Amino acid sequence: MIFLKMKKLFIFFIIFLNFIFFNLTFAVGVGGGGYIPSDNQRKQRINTDEGREEKRQINEFKIEKKNVAPLQRENRENIILDKEKRGGEIKLEKKEKKIDEGQYKNKICSNLRDLKERILCRLSKDKRELEEEPFLPEECRTLSGVKKVECLKLYKSFNKCFHQEKNLDSCALKNIGLRGNNVKEWVKECQDKKGKGKLLDQCKENLRNKLLNYLKFYLYYLSYRLEEIRSTNQDELTEIAEFISFIETTKQKLNNAKNEEIGNIIDEVEQRWQQTILKLNLPQNFNKKSNLVDLKSKYETTINTVNNLR
Repeated sequence: MIFLKMKKLFIFFIIFLNFIFFNLTFAVGVGGGGYIPSDNQRKQRINTDEGREEKRQINEFKIEKKNVAPLQRENRENIILDKEKRGGEIKLEKKEKKIDEGQYKNKICSNLRDLKERILCRLSKDKRELEEEPFLPEECRTLSGVKKVECLKLYKSFNKCFHQEKNLDSCALKNIGLRGNNVKEWVKECQDKKGKGKLLDQCKENLRNKLLNYLKFYLYYLSYRLEEIRSTNQDELTEIAEFISFIETTKQKLNNAKNEEIGNIIDEVEQRWQQTILKLNLPQNFNKKSNLVDLKSKYETTINTVNNLR
């Protein structure tokens, strides 16, 4: 009799222990992540503090994924994702590519065949090394004889003007051979030739060439300003080289352009200049004004006025 009672108590005790163990397992599973609740259980928990926290973490993960993925796709090589969160934001660091200083060492830049390579070569050298290079501006490369001598002389005078920031414009006008700095004075050069046929035509052509050189001076000056940044970042150097290459081809376009095409060419340069300085993220103290829009207007007014002279 006593043995039967003991057996029943033992069976009851085993059932009780199983019940306790099952409840403990369920509780640990919910709190520790080992248990995966059903959809209905999720809905029941959504209004609890724990449920709201879970929903917040899920939404935060979606936002982070949305913000980071496009940046990684845009420049996978140059952007490093720092997984450590700081202040609720994901920190992105741009990996700077340094230039290969030995790439153009002991090379004469003007001897390289490709325009962009010649420009990158010059950008990679310091001022002392550049002084040892032959002075050969891109526009003068294809010229010969007297035209080449005159071209070299003009560009050397341009370089001297770049070191006279306060008198930059007057220095350029003087070396180009333009009297004064306004349309009225420029037109006056040819007014005395009215009614003189070939002399008037020659004056118009000479004035046009001077005005084109005036425009090219400021194109050259834009290139000079970017070169003076002396960047050591490969991406920045590539951007600067592309702009300078664009300027060199534009100067050739100006030489062959008709009067009515000049305005569109200058507008294209101004647009490209603004895009380039934005890409380079230049400091606030960098003077971003190009003067090209004002020069374009002066050129068009002068040429139109002179062409009406008979």
